[in-house]
Amino acid sequence: MDAFLQSFWALFRSLWYWVPVGVALGELVQAKLPLPRIERAIGRGGVGSLAAASAAGAAIPLCACGVIPFLVTFLSLGIPLAPILAFTAASPIMDPADMVLTLEVLGWRFALCTLAAALALGFGTGGLYLWLRRHGLVESTPRVRAVPGQTARSAGMGAGPLLRRLGSQLWFVGKYLLLAMVLGALIETAMPAQVIRGMLGVHAWYSVPTGVVLGLATYGISSVPFAKVLLAMGASPGGVMAFFLAGHATSVGLLTAMATLVRKRTFILYLLTTVAVSLLFGVAYQVLS
Repeated sequence: MDAFLQSFWALFRSLWYWVPVGVALGELVQAKLPLPRIERAIGRGGVGSLAAASAAGAAIPLCACGVIPFLVTFLSLGIPLAPILAFTAASPIMDPADMVLTLEVLGWRFALCTLAAALALGFGTGGLYLWLRRHGLVESTPRVRAVPGQTARSAGMGAGPLLRRLGSQLWFVGKYLLLAMVLGALIETAMPAQVIRGMLGVHAWYSVPTGVVLGLATYGISSVPFAKVLLAMGASPGGVMAFFLAGHATSVGLLTAMATLVRKRTFILYLLTTVAVSLLFGVAYQVLS
């Protein structure tokens, strides 16, 4: 028990203050984002809208579940499905709060690779959908119909009172970070390091695919503290990157919403693209580390 408490305290002491810093930065970015302009840019469709949607997704502080209201809103606005997929794919991977925490704890290379993966996942998912749609290989319409006359702000995406949003974001980010610290300390003290090295070790060729599978299966703990513990226990950088990306991009809530709101082939496309990008950037980060 003493070892667990010491491990937890070490994580908490080194990370807690980055939560308010990251949340404040995220709120500042969100307050400065021109939502009507973003809505118009995304709504045009085409390649340019994919870049705008991916960048907006990476800039707005959302997790895999928090992106669901935006997904529903954009579909009800009648925005083309390709940029909606780009926004939905990029948003959970990286946001300003995550960037601040990742830079401090895991370093600039990990942070930049994660940001690049977010943009690649968004643009890749939307672009692949466009290509497949033009060849008649995926459905061209979602299950949700557009609501005439609706805008992003009338659909509930407008800014609420600042203090309420700050409190909500602090609670949302803080509780998951606290959970990750508890689980990270538990893994560090209860699981032998050789088990981690056997599954995700530098010399295990399967460490990156294993990281993807673990990320898909354990959404909610693929966060910065958990990644830090895995690296300290001998996991390969590429395996941790793959775990980090796959875990951030998926959740039961998001996948359920996607399966309900879009059609079957589109849903499979989203899932397969997530796996492919996690593998690709896991391997790339392993080579560069």
